[in-house]
Amino acid sequence: MNFEHLTEEDKKFLYDVYNDTTLSYKNRLLKIQNYIGKSERTVKYWLVRLGYRRPLISKTSTKSNFTFNDVPFTKKRFIITWAQNKTPIFKEFWDNILAYSNFIDSEIIVIPGIYNGINENDYLWDDELINYIRYKELHIHKNVIVFSNISIIPTSVNPLTGLFDLADKETCVFGSPKIFLDTIPSLTSDYKKYLMTTGAVTIPNYKKSKTGRRSEIKHKYGFVIAEIENDDICYIRQVTASSSDGSFNDIYFHVENSKITLNDKIPGIVLGDIHLYDTDEKIMDVTKTLLDDLHPEHVVIHDIFNGVSISHHDNNNIIKQYRKFLNGKLSLSEEINYMCDWVEKMQKYNLVIVKSNHDEFLDKWIINGEWKMNITNALEYVNYAKLLLDNDADNGIIPYILNQKFSNVKTLKRDESFKISGWEVGTHGDVGPNGKWGAFTLFNKLNLKIILGHYHSPRRSNDTVSVGTSTKLKLDYNIGASNWSNAHALIFDDESVEIIIFNNYNFTTLSPDKIK
Repeated sequence: MNFEHLTEEDKKFLYDVYNDTTLSYKNRLLKIQNYIGKSERTVKYWLVRLGYRRPLISKTSTKSNFTFNDVPFTKKRFIITWAQNKTPIFKEFWDNILAYSNFIDSEIIVIPGIYNGINENDYLWDDELINYIRYKELHIHKNVIVFSNISIIPTSVNPLTGLFDLADKETCVFGSPKIFLDTIPSLTSDYKKYLMTTGAVTIPNYKKSKTGRRSEIKHKYGFVIAEIENDDICYIRQVTASSSDGSFNDIYFHVENSKITLNDKIPGIVLGDIHLYDTDEKIMDVTKTLLDDLHPEHVVIHDIFNGVSISHHDNNNIIKQYRKFLNGKLSLSEEINYMCDWVEKMQKYNLVIVKSNHDEFLDKWIINGEWKMNITNALEYVNYAKLLLDNDADNGIIPYILNQKFSNVKTLKRDESFKISGWEVGTHGDVGPNGKWGAFTLFNKLNLKIILGHYHSPRRSNDTVSVGTSTKLKLDYNIGASNWSNAHALIFDDESVEIIIFNNYNFTTLSPDKIK
């Protein structure tokens, strides 16, 4: 039985049973469970939606009780979530948070959220949360601020709108039932700043309106986890939970029914754009260790080829051409060989190569006849041009080369779908709808779970995600302020995705050895 299929007779039954004071509260819920065939949590949620059940909230918790909660933090890890006023918690999820917090030895911060609150009687939250609610600006690290004192309307389409001004030198965390992430440009690559939201620990509880319905669909259970490495480094990421049982994954660990188990195999990982020749080898070394720990079934690669040797950006820059000559980067054949050597070492990870704009640099170089400006690669031009003319490389030269050498590497075509645990990972992000320039926000309109590359900046808008880059963060063409960051996306069995963001060549203080 689904909520939308409830008849008036069903609703009357639920109302009568719930208000039958001859039965205990637990037996009333059990009787309704047996009738609709759903869990206790679903029963509570349906009763709230029908307006029959007043949310279970504290009768004594008021704003003044937690406004001055200044108990100092003593731990170096933080779990940060958001709770709506006058709304039940998702009990299974909350229990899992408590278990994981104990496992990793973290503080818990609950950001209080207000929806249609107009007086003190509206400042009420579930009793279980009271000891964790904070109502002030929390500087948990010199580079991270938790804005517990800012209440964002839970129905906001983009909860980060208008908040960029609050980020001075710090990453900012805000409470919201949506999962959003944005990277703030900075003039230095030493430290990156982010705006991010937490997700909720309370169930959906919105008005019966267009805005309310849209918000209910976008409602995400989750939290932000921050880990202090030292005075200068704090790792931070977002975790989302299953809406069915409140279970969740955080890198190495799966948490379900208050028990923690090891993630020793995951469906996939999308790496930040590769751009061989410009790849940061330290990032890749740490990444390979991660791959060996998590054993992903698929490793998705964006922009594997860089095109340094034939870049159209440098055609009229003889200084750059000379420098590339001195560094041995003017030869196309050497760049191709370098790519093939890299794939040879990485092919054991079941690579999926997404068709990307830098891969197509080579095809455009041939089509536009630009070899005349690059006589060093004239022979390669002739050989590859013949492949295109004979239609032997209908998916492009780079996929053709890889397919000829590696039978176990999958190369995707433009617009070819490839899904991992319900997430579309076959789109690079450079081309938007109808051939337009691929702005990140345009992909929100697809109403699709999708993970993109291309932008070199980790971003998230609920189910639209982009990874960062695996390159050095400062190259000769991203001049000025930059929001490039090293970041990958992990894909788990429960269809959740977690973006891991590197900071000084690491992304966590946790280790899978903790549970071995």
